[in-house]
Amino acid sequence: MSFWRASALRGLRRASTFAASTPAALCRSSIAHESGKAERRPVQWQHPDYYKEEKLEEEMRRVLDVCHGCRACFDLCDSFPTLFKMVDETTAGEVSAVPSSSFKDVVDQCTLCDMCFSVTCPYVPPHPLEIDFPHLMLRYRAVEQAKASGSAPTNHEAAAEPFHWPHEHEAAEVDEGVSRTLAFDKPSALKQALLDTDRVGALASRVAPVANWALARERGTDKPRPVRKVIESVTDLSAVADLPSYVSPSEQLVNSNLDGVKVNTNAPAYASRPKVIIYATCLGNYNKPSLGLGTSIW
Repeated sequence: MSFWRASALRGLRRASTFAASTPAALCRSSIAHESGKAERRPVQWQHPDYYKEEKLEEEMRRVLDVCHGCRACFDLCDSFPTLFKMVDETTAGEVSAVPSSSFKDVVDQCTLCDMCFSVTCPYVPPHPLEIDFPHLMLRYRAVEQAKASGSAPTNHEAAAEPFHWPHEHEAAEVDEGVSRTLAFDKPSALKQALLDTDRVGALASRVAPVANWALARERGTDKPRPVRKVIESVTDLSAVADLPSYVSPSEQLVNSNLDGVKVNTNAPAYASRPKVIIYATCLGNYNKPSLGLGTSIW
């Protein structure tokens, strides 16, 4: 394809994207957000097609191209500035010129906060473009995990159903010579163990004074203790990163004695006495039990 023809096609595609972002279209999307009518498609995470790399790569290019043309989420997480920078640094200034291996940097910056889908993006379903950026990032990580473990959590019942993913049959436009191979990490056994925060918290809390001393900075300085350098060399966990301290087992939220806690009888919800389930999470149990205790007195 000639340069001028390719440029013309990109211009037409960008014009169609612009048409979808006209005040009327944006207004419809805003109304969908405010009225709660933004639709989220079910994730067929047990379907074999969900884990096919070529399907994932096509969808990454489609969604990132729309995001590049819109840029409404420029002030959210670092996924978007990372994407815009890598596109702007190409000669063509298009996603079609970005190698697929670079998409990993965009995925790694996503915190799955869901702000782009729930607040900012004008192209969420029921918009025809059907953009769901967080679910796409989740899919990338699921494929990465499946490759690392050597198996995907699929089943025959799910495989019997048709696989539905927005625009899955559209062919992505890619410049000549641009690699379409996605990049995936294969974490070591140690890194996999560190991801199990519940196990790490249970072990560290048993030796909380020692663990807190090792993780803290040198007294009166911003310098990390030498042991943090050792940890960094083994785990790639930055020696200067702030890490939460741990509490001993007797102070953990699950072992806390609430008998002496004074309940706020003036709280608006006290009269109705609703039953509430509190998910303490690892942070609330092993690191900051005061958060959970605070919710118990309202």
